[in-house]
Amino acid sequence: MEGIEIRSHQTVGRWKKIMKLKCELDGQSCVLPKYIAKFILNATLMYCGSLDASNSPRIQPTIFTNEAGKCNIAFLVHKGSSLARNIQKHPNITFSTDQTHQTDPSQNTGIMIETVSRAIFSPEEVSMCFDNLQEKYGVDEVTKIMGINIPVSYIKIEAFPTKIVYWKGPFFKRFICKQSKKRSKLLKREKKIDTL
Repeated sequence: MEGIEIRSHQTVGRWKKIMKLKCELDGQSCVLPKYIAKFILNATLMYCGSLDASNSPRIQPTIFTNEAGKCNIAFLVHKGSSLARNIQKHPNITFSTDQTHQTDPSQNTGIMIETVSRAIFSPEEVSMCFDNLQEKYGVDEVTKIMGINIPVSYIKIEAFPTKIVYWKGPFFKRFICKQSKKRSKLLKREKKIDTL
């Protein structure tokens, strides 16, 4: 994966205006803070952890994309791959990525995202995900990494975060969605209107 130059979401096409990510965690909807969102927006790859048929952990580097403005993670896997089988049997998968400081380990930062995923077999969805990967990484890089020009034998995996943990050095912190009082009142008002 060395030498990949990611196309920053702030500078490419439809990603240009996306600076915030909305997420739903613990039944709460919120915007992720920048120090967490930057990992999802700017990471070149994440490590995907799944369980195989014997419940042994498997970790695989994965290029990914996310739905515009949301923290859902989407990627493609070959239909016959062990990762595809693992995810269909155990839909709870974990992603992690970090930024390593060259000389001071106490400055290392990273995130771990626990998710519930689903496999999507629709050719249109697979093609759209492939296009999004090409937009993010570039056509040549995606072709080189995946070894394909057309993803006919692939399925899309979409993962929805259930828990996010952030770390800096040896300190870990679980991110919890908290709504502002103003947002909470607005949601209550919308629910009241919906029930009328």
